[in-house]
Formats: sequence, C-alpha cells, structure tokens
Amino acid sequence: MADIRQWLFYMTIIFVVYIKYINGQLRFGYNNRYICHCIGGDCKYDTGYCSSGRCQKGWHGSSCQKENVAFNKNTWQSSTYWDENGRRYSHYAVDGDTRHAQEYNKCTHTAGGQTNASWGVDLGQSYPVNNIKIYARDYHIGYRFKGFKLFVDEHKQTNQHPCRPEDNYDSRNKPNGFMVYCNSAGRYITITNDKYTLQTSVFVNLCEVEVYVCSVGTFGPDCASLCYCQSPGDRCHPVTGQCPYGCAVEFTGTSCNIKQPRFGYNDRYICHCDEGYCDTNTGVCSSRKCEKGWYGSSCQKENVAFNKNTWQSSAYWDGYRYRDSSYAVDGDTNHSEEYNYCTHTAGGRTNASWGVDLGQSYPVTNIKIYARDLHITYRFKGFKLFVDERNQTNQHPCRPEDNYDSTNKPNGFMVHCNSAGRYITITNDKSTRELSVFANLCEVEVYACSVGTFGPDCASLCYCQSPGDKCDPVTGQCPNGCADGFTGTSCNTKCYQSSYGKDCSKDCYSRHCRQASLCNHVDGKCNNRGCSAGYQGGDCTQECNQTINYGENCNNLCKDRNCLISTSSCDIEYGRCEGGCKPGWRGDDCKQGKFHQC
Repeated sequence: MADIRQWLFYMTIIFVVYIKYINGQLRFGYNNRYICHCIGGDCKYDTGYCSSGRCQKGWHGSSCQKENVAFNKNTWQSSTYWDENGRRYSHYAVDGDTRHAQEYNKCTHTAGGQTNASWGVDLGQSYPVNNIKIYARDYHIGYRFKGFKLFVDEHKQTNQHPCRPEDNYDSRNKPNGFMVYCNSAGRYITITNDKYTLQTSVFVNLCEVEVYVCSVGTFGPDCASLCYCQSPGDRCHPVTGQCPYGCAVEFTGTSCNIKQPRFGYNDRYICHCDEGYCDTNTGVCSSRKCEKGWYGSSCQKENVAFNKNTWQSSAYWDGYRYRDSSYAVDGDTNHSEEYNYCTHTAGGRTNASWGVDLGQSYPVTNIKIYARDLHITYRFKGFKLFVDERNQTNQHPCRPEDNYDSTNKPNGFMVHCNSAGRYITITNDKSTRELSVFANLCEVEVYACSVGTFGPDCASLCYCQSPGDKCDPVTGQCPNGCADGFTGTSCNTKCYQSSYGKDCSKDCYSRHCRQASLCNHVDGKCNNRGCSAGYQGGDCTQECNQTINYGENCNNLCKDRNCLISTSSCDIEYGRCEGGCKPGWRGDDCKQGKFHQC
C-alpha cells in the first residue's frame, strides 16, 4: 500500500490543476491542456466532467470530449431525390438534426430508378474511427438497408473490404439510430447500397450520420478518460489510451495518466520508485524498489538500452524460434544454460556482432553484460565493445581485450567505459573450441544517470543552470554553471544564509525589504509586505529611476509632482521637490491637495 506521503503528493495536484480561460476558451486538466466543450455550466477542473450535462453542438459524452467529426462537413451522394417539398440534399445527413420520422423531409435521399446508390462525407482529415451512428427514416429502415455497406478509407474508394460488410442487414432488432462499430482510420466515410427489396429502385436514405472520435488526449467508450502524451498534439489509442511516443514528462502508466511524484528543490526531479514514496529532498525510495529499467537507491540510474531498437549479424534457429536480437534488451537477466530467450547469432560464421540504438547520445561509463552460463568463458575470447555516434566498429574499442578471461568475473560482468555515443556494438571474431564464432547475450544494460544526477549510483544531485543540462556523470560539474542559489563543483551546495542568486553573488543584507524577511537562497525575495519605498523587484534591490518614478514599488511618477522648480531632482523614496512646491500644493512630493491662497 502506498505510503500516506505519496497520497498527500497526489492531492497537491489540486493546486496546479484549475479551470482557466486561454484565448477565450475555457480549459481544464493539468497545465490546462484540454478545451472544455460544455454549455450552461463549468467543466470539472481535473476531469472535464460537465456539471450541466449539456455539450456544445457536435460534442457528446459526460465530459463533452466525444466529437462528431462529420458535423457540417462536405458531403456527396450519387443522385438527389426531389418532390413537392424540395430536394433531399446530401448535407442533410450532417446538419446535427437527428429527427427521423417518416414525414420528416430533411433527410438525405437518392433518386429513384437507380440500380445502386451511395452517400459520403469528407471528414477533412484522417481520424481513427471506431463508432459511427446512423439515423435512417422510420419505416424505410427495414428494407432500404438490405444492401447496406460502409467504407472508411483515405482515398474515397469502395473497392476494398468494407468496414461494415453485412449485405443482408436486418434492422428489426436495431433501434433507430443504430451504431456501426469499426476499427479503421480514414478521411472518407462512404455508405453504399445495391440490393432491391420491396421497391424497384435502390436508395440511400439517411437522416443523420455521426462519426465519433475522441478529442486529442482522451480515450475510452465515452472519451472521458485522459491521456497525457509526450506532445499535446499526440492522439493516444482510442481504446487503451497508449501514447504513440510515450508519456509527457510529468506522467507515467499505460495510459499516461498517473502523475509522476517529484522531489528535490522546486520538484526538479522525477521519482522512479515502484512502491512507497521518494524522500522529498534526496529521492531515496522508501520501498527500495525501482520502476522497470531504473536502478540505484534513488532509482535515478537508468538502463537506457531497455526496449530500444537492436540488430545482430545473424539469428540462430533452435527448432522452435529465432533467437532475436531484442532478447538482450527485454529486461530479463536470466542467463542459465537452458534458457532460450537470450540473443544468439547463427553458426558457421567467422565473425559475429550485436548492437543497440539508444535513440540519442549518452555519456556511457558502465555497461553490464549477462552472457549465457557455460558459454561465457570461451565464447567471449574475441569480445570487443564499441560506443560511438555513427554505428561504426573501425575505431578504437571501448573494451579492447581480445583474450577475455571470465574466470574471475561474475555473471553479469561490468564493462567500464569513459565514452559518449548513441550506438553500442559488441563484436566477436575468435573461435575457440567451437568451429563458429557467436554473439550470445542474455541482457545488455547500459547505465546513464538521469538528468541532474551523478555518481556511481546516480544518487547525487547537481543543480545545473538549465534543468535540461547533464552534469558530468563522475564529478557532477555542470556545463554552463550552477542554477541560481547553488554553488560548488557539483552545484549541489545551497548559498549560505547571507547570500543568494547566481553563483551566490548577491548579498542578503543589500536588499531593501519593507520588514525583516528571510532570504531565499535562489531569488532572495522579500516575503513580508514587499519593498521599502524607492525600491522594486522580488528581492527589492532595484532602485526607482530618479528621473521617472519613486515611492512604494516605484508606483509614483516624478512628472506628476507640482515642484516650484520644474527641473527639481526626484529622490527615489519620497520624490522630494527642491525649492518647495508650487502655490497651493504641499507635501514632500508636492502632490497633496491644492488649497486657496489669501
């Protein structure tokens, strides 16, 4: 069970999630990511739930995030029926009016005397389409839908496999409107019919077609569940909520909707504990358990090879499966002789290689290798390891030993590098008691400290100038200096009580706080009633401009004074006039009420 402190952390989300108008739009969710489509009431600040239960035209669901993307879009049909009541245009099926009574004349209708009929809508862009709701005219629905087919595609074609393939549609057990379930993606929705029934013509006769799509960042049957994807424009899977490129940095979970706990000054660091909570200062996990792919007492040492793209020079077939290159980065370190989920190159080769693309360049100091038991001693005689930026093996290897002896090495063993690169490549070109050369790996873990940490266990923090700066993995030195309020070689020593700011260069006693105030080591802000007269800024060190303004928060303008001498100086505290005031005015700044002169 999660510790009470973790529960309290989640509760603090309330203070950063609130409803806000941005560019005239009511928004909700963390960092106001979502647009509210409710009418006659507010959206709930965290879920978007509509208190009024009513949505804007074209929107549906409890949170009004299920959009009818066919609403008011461009339509077409194969022909148009007309009678004394007028023409039955194709756009009647996307006008938002779902009335479908027999006598209602605002339903689309193809002409008589046809052997096939069709209707379609251009959604304007491609969408993932799961649910389409169709309202057909009462009475006609039973026999005019016998040859009904529905297509979802990108090119306005109907010669492919239909989303709705039933030729003999029976509506007796279907309410009006009925739902068509698809698992497709496309820009065009086309409905066709080519079967006669009670009449001598074939018709398409529709009162409304609603194509439901979850708004960006939502999923589920009602589109009421939120997914915080890496980019605000990424669509998550409409059923599972899985994001195509991973979660936003603040979130985790399959659907990217679990708020990541944070620690450190100003919550700079993300907690990767699997259970319990992070210490708010150090990040040490109370449970001593880390999320998959993370290690160390603070769970800040990441295996950056985990689940990344891999390759190998060949693949061994054991009669049941190929020993795929991905087995070496699946997070499973089992390395017993009989275990069959280790990567393995094919026999009959004079050299072998395996590699992983880390996705970006990392400073690499430690790589842990789990090789299969028994084979490790002789299959690693020609072992070399390369770290580079271009996937090359013609340079000086990080691990140059040609005659590797594993006798005194535990399994897995650590390879120590001092390199940087995106690609890790392991090669072998020496055969020993076998006639072939193999690369036979159960797991390869490439360790990198998370941004802002360093040391053997990545448990030491470095507060660099930018939160995205990586400090040296060994010394903690920051490439562009320390963040404001921190000093030292590793930028993890707070400024002493009498100093603050960049390089701790500002003196707390040089501030002009209106009342005695604590001195924050980052910005030195005066937190009791602001600044003394004549000064402004968070730390009250910026003087008013003597020719422009003066007084409390520099709110008074020198030009508004009534000085006898128009060129009088303007002191920053009170705006005193040299030579006194014009007749009828008084006070230091000559702005107190004008009175009658005898």
